[in-house]
Amino acid sequence: MKPGGRRIPDFHETPLPASPQLQAHPAPAQGTNAAILKLLGDEDTSTVRLVMEQLLADPGTALPRIESLLQEASASDETGPAAKELRRALRELRRGDRFVALRRRCARIETLEEFEAFCWELALCADPDAPIGAARERLDAWAASVREELPSRESDLSRLEALRTVLAEEGGLRGNADDYYDPRNSFLDRVILSGRGIPISLTAVYLFVGARAGIAVDPIGMPGHFLARIGNLYLDPFHEGLAVDGEALREMVKRSATAANAPEEARHALHALSHPMPLALMARRMVVNLVNIYEEREGEEEKATSARWRDVLRWIEEGLEPHPGTPRKGKSRPPQQQDDEGNEEGDML
Repeated sequence: MKPGGRRIPDFHETPLPASPQLQAHPAPAQGTNAAILKLLGDEDTSTVRLVMEQLLADPGTALPRIESLLQEASASDETGPAAKELRRALRELRRGDRFVALRRRCARIETLEEFEAFCWELALCADPDAPIGAARERLDAWAASVREELPSRESDLSRLEALRTVLAEEGGLRGNADDYYDPRNSFLDRVILSGRGIPISLTAVYLFVGARAGIAVDPIGMPGHFLARIGNLYLDPFHEGLAVDGEALREMVKRSATAANAPEEARHALHALSHPMPLALMARRMVVNLVNIYEEREGEEEKATSARWRDVLRWIEEGLEPHPGTPRKGKSRPPQQQDDEGNEEGDML
């Protein structure tokens, strides 16, 4: 009999399937769930795979079935192979639901609230059990501390210093120079709770805390880097929120002008300084980073993860209004091409 012809019994059935392979495992007296759990603990990986495929075959019943089985498996042997396999399947089911929610978010990312909602969904796609609540609470607490730091007569400099003091000095938020290509650097909850990230994810934290504290922070997508801007002042979230003076900005533009297409790169750098990056393009660049990370890795699971992030990239592009430098809807460019602000997408920003 072909594997596709085998069937896992319904919850209220008592006999096992007629497959010779499955008949080798007689059903325990306690019922069908116990029989399925016994099969999931089998040393034969093909048996385990077959059982899981059939449990997951019907999207309408898969989740309650897995939850019911996991409850019984955990009660008898929480660390056993059946419980481990069921937890893995449950994570995948929940992750699938999160990707459906993320696709809806990708259709429109224009306001800061929409961008923040996108970032949370992105984190939940990576880990359905991501501690989103704890991360949100920390953002709120940081914002409250920033408001306390602000003097009665505010200026752009005082706003910058309040954010830097709370996020970098007290909160320890800075770039993860030791493990720059760790994918966790791209997920908002991990960045907030670990205090480490890459330029673009750290800038997102400054945006969200600033908004909660009543401070307008702009995302500035420079070639090869990412900055934040408050009024006419620039700061570098990767380097502990330090202010970036005019000389340093000129140096960034100068470095851009040493590239092979120097005039174009310099033009993009100057444009980026005075034009905050649209939030949908910021979301796009975050996902491009994830695509690049996983495409550099070996293994089937890593390739599958990269393909999923490519799907997300396509969803964002489908939601983008056509404008210069943006691909038309439904067409995704390879991440090695330049992005919408002239930056090499192969670089992590």
